[in-house]
Amino acid sequence: MNYFRKNFINMLIALSIPVILILAAVFVEAGDGEAYDKIVINEVCPSNLSCAYDENGFHPDWVELYNKGDRDIDISDWKLSDSETRRNKWSFPSDTLIPAKGYIVVYLDGTPAKDDGSSGLHASFRLSGGNENLFLSSRNLHPVDSTEIPKLKYDTVWARESDGSDTFMRKTPTPSAPNSKGEAVVFPTLNKPAFSVTSGFYDKGFDLTLSSGEGEIHYTLDGSIPGLDSPVYREPIHIADRSPEENVYSAIKESSVDLMDYMNTTFTLPEDPVDKCTVVRAAVFDDSGNISETATASYFIGFNEKHTYDGIGVISLVSDPEGLFGYDDGIYVIGKYGVDHFREKLAASENAVKYLQEHPETPTDGTVSINGVKLNEYSNCNYDQKGSAWEREADLTVFDSDHLLNSEQDLGIRVKGHRSRNFPKKSFNIYSRNIYGTNTLDPDLIGLHKSSASLFTGGNDKITMIVDLLINDMVKGLNFPSVELGDPYYLFLNGEFWGLYRISEKLDEDYINYLYDVKSDNVIIVKDRVLDGGLPGDDEIYGEFHDFYYNADLSQDSEYEKFKEMADIDNFIDYFAARIYVEKCIDWPNSNLALWRARETDKSNPYADGRWRWINFDNNVNLDYDSVSKNTIEIAINGNNNFKRYEPFYNLMRNKDFRKRFYERFVEIVEDTFDPDHAIELLDRYADEIRPYVEVDHKRFYGDNYSLETFDEEIEDMRKFFRERAGYIIPYVEEACR
Repeated sequence: MNYFRKNFINMLIALSIPVILILAAVFVEAGDGEAYDKIVINEVCPSNLSCAYDENGFHPDWVELYNKGDRDIDISDWKLSDSETRRNKWSFPSDTLIPAKGYIVVYLDGTPAKDDGSSGLHASFRLSGGNENLFLSSRNLHPVDSTEIPKLKYDTVWARESDGSDTFMRKTPTPSAPNSKGEAVVFPTLNKPAFSVTSGFYDKGFDLTLSSGEGEIHYTLDGSIPGLDSPVYREPIHIADRSPEENVYSAIKESSVDLMDYMNTTFTLPEDPVDKCTVVRAAVFDDSGNISETATASYFIGFNEKHTYDGIGVISLVSDPEGLFGYDDGIYVIGKYGVDHFREKLAASENAVKYLQEHPETPTDGTVSINGVKLNEYSNCNYDQKGSAWEREADLTVFDSDHLLNSEQDLGIRVKGHRSRNFPKKSFNIYSRNIYGTNTLDPDLIGLHKSSASLFTGGNDKITMIVDLLINDMVKGLNFPSVELGDPYYLFLNGEFWGLYRISEKLDEDYINYLYDVKSDNVIIVKDRVLDGGLPGDDEIYGEFHDFYYNADLSQDSEYEKFKEMADIDNFIDYFAARIYVEKCIDWPNSNLALWRARETDKSNPYADGRWRWINFDNNVNLDYDSVSKNTIEIAINGNNNFKRYEPFYNLMRNKDFRKRFYERFVEIVEDTFDPDHAIELLDRYADEIRPYVEVDHKRFYGDNYSLETFDEEIEDMRKFFRERAGYIIPYVEEACR
C-alpha cells in the first residue's frame, strides 16, 4: 500500500511537470505580450561619423530602443535583425533591462561574439547607410517593432518625432536622450544646379551661368555651403582672376602658434596677395523646403601667364570655412581648445593673475605673452584634436601637370602630423567614404584603389620637401615597406594658394592589403605603441608581444628563437639598420615607429603568418648634416635625455647571434643601399625636379627667410652627409656589436 501510494504520488508529480511548464510558458508569453506595446525602435543612425562613440572610442552605427512603459522591462534573448526572414541574427544578452521611460543603445558593428571585452551592446550585423529595414522581435520571434530606414546623410538619424510617437522623420541625433531635443534635417532630394563651364584653367575670364528647373539657386564664392541666406543667383557670375584681391584665409594668424608675435620662428604671413582661383558653390532650394546637394567648381584664370605653375599639377581643396577656421570647430586653427589651454596656464601663474588684475584690458586669447605665459608647440589647440569628430567634408579637384581636369570628388579631411600640426602649412589626411558618395579614391589620384591618402607638406623638411621621398626610394628592395609618396602639387585651399604638397599613401589596413594581399579586416597596426588599426581587443594581442620582449632575456637562445617566432627578424634588422644610418634621433625610435601583423594566419600567404613586421615612415628630419657623426645606434639601444630606450632593440643586442647578424647586414646595407655615388645621383635628380617650385612655396610661408640659395645649401649638406656618414656610423655599429 505504501509502495502504491508512493508511486502514485510520483506519477502525479511527473504528470504535473508539463502542465507547470505550459503554464510558465503562458505566463512568460503574457508578460512579453505586455512588453510588445511598450518597447519601440526609437532612433537609428546608419552612418555614424562622429555623433556617438562606444566604450572603445569607436563610432559604429547604432539603434536606440525606448521603453514607453512605467516599469522596467527585461528583453533578454529578444532579437534584432536587418532581415525579415532572419529575425534572429542577434540576441540581447541575459539581464538586459530597459528602464521605465528609458533607453538602451545597441551598436551595429558586426561584433561576432559577446566576450570581446566590450561593456556595451554590440550586434553581429552592420547597416549599409540607409534604404534598409530593422526588425525587433521577442525571444520567440514574435514581431515587436520594425522600421524602414530611408537614405540619410552621415551623423543624422531616422527617429520618432518624440520618444515613442508614431511619426518618424530625419533628425539630428540624440542617443540616450529625448528625441524632442533633436532638430529636423532636410535630406537633399533635388538635382544639383548645372554649371555652364566645368572646373578648369582658362586664359581669360567669362560669365558663368547656373541653371535648375526645380527651384531657386543660392550660391557662395568663399567656400561656404550655400544656405537660404546666401545670395540668390539671378544673372551670370563673372569669373576673373581673383589673385589681386585681399587675402582672407592666408591672413589668419590664428592658424599657428608660430605666427604669434612673441614666437621666434621662420614663419610669416604673406605680405602681398597670394594667387587665387574662383570657387563657386551652389545649391537649389524650393518653396516646399526641399534642397539639393552642393555643387562646387574651381576656376583658374590667366594662370597660363604665371610660369611658376608650368609642369606641375594643381589641387583645389574646398571646405566650409567655419569647419576649417571657426573658433569652436575649426580644425586648422588654435581655436577654443588653444585659448582654453592658454587661460588655464594663466590661472596657474600667480604673476599672470596679478598682472591681469592690474591690466584687465589685456587680451587672454594667446595673442600676447602675459608674464611669460604664452602659447607654444605643446599647447593643446583645435588643430591638435584627432578622431572622426574632427573630420570635415570637402571637395577635392585635381588637375594634372598640363592643367587638365583629372578628378573631382567629395571626401573627408583631417589635419595630420605631430609637431608639424603647429605649422601654418599643415598636412591633411583625406578619406573617401560611402557617406560622401564613394568609398574609393579616384585611382588617378594615387594610382591605387584605396579609401584614404594624405596631402603631405614635407613636415619638418620645410626647405627641400624631398627627404622622405629620397629615403623611401633608396630603401626599396630592403625587407620592409615604406609609406610611398607621389608627385608634387600646388594646393589651393578655399581658393587661396597654400603651397607645395605631395600625395602620400596613408599607413592603414588598406595599404597593408595593397602591399601584401592580407585582407584589410585581418590587419593589426600599432603606431607609437598604440593600436592604430584593427578591432577592439587587438591591443591585447600587441600587449602579449610587448610583455614578452620587455621581460624576456633575449640573450638566451631559446628566448631569442621565441622572438623570431613572434616577429620577422630579417624585417627588423633591415628596418633598424636603415633607420640608424639616416637618423637624427630627435624622436625615433620613441615615436614615428609602426609595426603590423595579420590577426589570423593564412598558410597560403607568407605575410599572413601572424608575425610582427616594422614599417618605415616619417623620415623628414633625417639626412641632417649636423648629425652626420651622431652615434645613433647608441641612442637606439639605450635612449637619450629625451626618451627611453627601445626595449626590443636593447634586448636583442644582448644576443651574440643577433649582434653578428646585425653588423654584417648593416655593413652590407650601408655599402649597397646607401652607396654615396648612387645616393647623390638620386638626390640630385629629385632636387632638380622640385627646385623650380620651391621658391613660390617659401615666399608664401617664410617670406624672405628662405630662398633658392637656402635650398641649394640644404642639398649640398645632404651630399656631404652621404659622403661622410659611413665613416662615422660603421665603427659605432662595430663597437656596439662586439
